Amino acid sequence: MIKELVELVPGQIAEDLDIKDKEYTNELFKDMSKRLLNEPSAYFITAPQIGVNKRAGIVLIPGLNPILLVNPKIVNKNWEIPFIESNISFPNQLFETFRYASITVKSDNFPNGNIRFGVKEDMAKIILKDIENYAHPNIHQAVAIQQVIDILDGKNSDDKKNPQSFDFKKHGRNEVVEIEKDGESKKIKYKKAIPFLQQGWTIKKID
Repeated sequence: MIKELVELVPGQIAEDLDIKDKEYTNELFKDMSKRLLNEPSAYFITAPQIGVNKRAGIVLIPGLNPILLVNPKIVNKNWEIPFIESNISFPNQLFETFRYASITVKSDNFPNGNIRFGVKEDMAKIILKDIENYAHPNIHQAVAIQQVIDILDGKNSDDKKNPQSFDFKKHGRNEVVEIEKDGESKKIKYKKAIPFLQQGWTIKKID
């Protein structure tokens, strides 16, 4: 049975998960996985979102290996960037936030200690020059992990900056639109166009 999403309690900090209780831990991750796979537009889920107040989450970015998190903690972060993100707990809303393009995470289930996610230092200067590259899968993964940890700490995306609603009925997330500004135009997916629209670009009208 797929568990329904529950309303997050603002400020509620999740309790540590006892990873030694393997049966409970496995069942919890199984329940989260079922819920996540039932949400094709979602890239992460946490235990509190299915009504279990434990510090556990899953991040699943297309093309990358799934990341399971047990009592995760960010121990280092670099390169703050603006980011447009979503959360299945807030349907049809996107949030303009500030996140980090590179983070190092400690999690009780990581066998080899801390793991770095996001862009590496030798690539950061190249990738971060263009806002379009902020949708790079590795950056997206790092941002999703930050979202997970925020929820486990009782914070949500709307704590970062006021949420903005976008018209997904008029333009689908993956619909290709043409945007223009100062005589320049480009074709881009609607969800990737949003940062440009906030900087004065407009969607070109089709006659």
